[in-house]
Amino acid sequence: MSRKNFLRKPLEEAYAVKDKEIKAQNTFRVDYYKSYLWRLFLGSVAVKVPNHWSIDYFRYNLFTIGTVGVTKFRGVVVPFAYTPITRNRWKYPVNVRSSDEVQLGQRTIGKDCEILYLDSATFGGMYAAGVENLIEIYAEKLANADGAIDINLLVSRTPWLFEVENDKEAQDMRAVFTRIMSGVPAVYYKRARKKESPIERDAPPVQKLPVKENYIATDVIDAKRSIVNEFLSAIGVNNANTDKRERLVTNEVDANNAELAAAVGLWQDNIDRQIEKVKSLYGDLELSVKFGKGLNNGRTIDRPNGDLPNNGTQTIG
Repeated sequence: MSRKNFLRKPLEEAYAVKDKEIKAQNTFRVDYYKSYLWRLFLGSVAVKVPNHWSIDYFRYNLFTIGTVGVTKFRGVVVPFAYTPITRNRWKYPVNVRSSDEVQLGQRTIGKDCEILYLDSATFGGMYAAGVENLIEIYAEKLANADGAIDINLLVSRTPWLFEVENDKEAQDMRAVFTRIMSGVPAVYYKRARKKESPIERDAPPVQKLPVKENYIATDVIDAKRSIVNEFLSAIGVNNANTDKRERLVTNEVDANNAELAAAVGLWQDNIDRQIEKVKSLYGDLELSVKFGKGLNNGRTIDRPNGDLPNNGTQTIG
């Protein structure tokens, strides 16, 4: 049982929160927004890797799992997914083995392999690994917002209520309303008469629901943009002043920039430090990861078929 699943029940009991009660209504929506948010995230990270590496494999391990190893296999430096075998007193992995289909055997960090990681290499320490959980949370928020919009739109389709005594009156009022909606300029109908008071005549009560007051779809659409902006801040993408106000507030931009730096500062520091270790072990590889920069800022073109030299990297931008 994973650590996450092991802790789920006691956390639910402690905080009285159950996952199934706050899950998005439609899994298809969640999957769509997960794909959308992944594109936003991957599009915000400038990655360079050697041409003989698969950039998709590298991205998956580093960003989804949260870590990836680098070693030399048959004379070629390659990335690999790994599982720790032994750790030191600080719970940092010392010996690892490949968890891929290609069995690389046991490796020792700092001797014949190195690792890159985002939050923490201790797996189970104070930091979460990868960005998948972050994307899952915001995808569910967006999917729930979509569901609220759909429900609100459906409710807005029924703005009229007619109170009738029986099925005959219901049919009569249905016919009257049909004629009104068809554009007839004058509609006549016989007023209902109460049985207990033959002289008094009352028309069937008609109520128009306050659709405008209850219409929140526009507000939810704005909330979706706020959710996306919050996600962008979490991955280090500048999104200040996106509400198109007339004046750019410098203090707000400065605060946003500070938040962005804090959001990805740990990731960038860990990656930069570990890349230096990789290069000191295997030479000056074309390997870099820069958060909040965007694909066009030195994006690597994936060439896994070896049609370019193995020691080169072609970039655009």
